[in-house]
Amino acid sequence: MELTHDQIKSIAEELEIGMRVFVNLETKNIKSLPDFDNNIYSDEELWEDDIKEIEEDMDNYLQFDPMSSHESYSMMEEFAGKVEDEALGNKLFQA
Repeated sequence: MELTHDQIKSIAEELEIGMRVFVNLETKNIKSLPDFDNNIYSDEELWEDDIKEIEEDMDNYLQFDPMSSHESYSMMEEFAGKVEDEALGNKLFQA
């Protein structure tokens, strides 16, 4: 499946704010839902139609879940270790 740059950016932005993202494999339509398990303030009733649509056709959706803070930190740490400019790499590690 190929997605546009804008679609990939949209998915990344949704994941960044803690949403779960579902991409329909046939239509490439993107739907985002709050992570109800980790956000007690999210009201599932507001998302009822999207939840139903996804659950009824789950085999046709690719699901993306937000990274844990540990996973995010590990990814940033790995990136900082690959930066060729040593001074920049050090600044990234300090941040």
